[in-house]
Amino acid sequence: MHLLIVNKYKWLLLLLFLFLLTTFNFNNSNLLNLFFKIKNVEYVKTSYVEENIKSEVIDFVLNKNLFLIDKKQIKDLFSRSIWVERIEIKKKFPNQLNILITEYFPIAYFVKNNQMYIINNNFKSSVISNNINTANLLKIENTDKEIEYKLFLQELKKHTDLYASLEEVRFIYKDRWDLKLNNGTLIKLGTYSLEEQLNNIKIVSKKNNLKLIDLRTKDRVIISNE
Repeated sequence: MHLLIVNKYKWLLLLLFLFLLTTFNFNNSNLLNLFFKIKNVEYVKTSYVEENIKSEVIDFVLNKNLFLIDKKQIKDLFSRSIWVERIEIKKKFPNQLNILITEYFPIAYFVKNNQMYIINNNFKSSVISNNINTANLLKIENTDKEIEYKLFLQELKKHTDLYASLEEVRFIYKDRWDLKLNNGTLIKLGTYSLEEQLNNIKIVSKKNNLKLIDLRTKDRVIISNE
């Protein structure tokens, strides 16, 4: 008999608890906010995301409840950075938030008004505050306009061998570019089909010690080793 009474009360308590869950507004509860407050934020794998944005996110989440954080607002703050490709937010109880950021990586750079801008593999650019080694980055000369270099670099990247050997790309005027290879070869491109010109480069670049490949005139290739 005693066991039956105990079981009856267990069920009553369970029903009461479920009722509270369905009627209690946790978002407005000061009681819940007393527990699991975020005291530490840890970033994993960040090299290029701006420090001021990371600091804003920390200020936004500190002392908020782990259960109640708004992930969308956090992602909105990070959307201001050109380096953020994807974000993963993990709760580490009792009081830590881990933020894993997948970043775009640098592929090129240009200088404007004595400031260095880095272009990432999403073809967006920004001033870089970190010390970054540009030795393996492509140098863009004479343009800072995304509409100009984006489409051109996208086409160049399809030709992996040529792209890997590039040292500098110089914008001359609309649809006219010069390329400098890391072996010193200068390539002057024309304003006709870029694909046709890149295929011609593959053929003539098999010759050794070329200093100049001039493709500015359609159906004519001028080469020189001087």
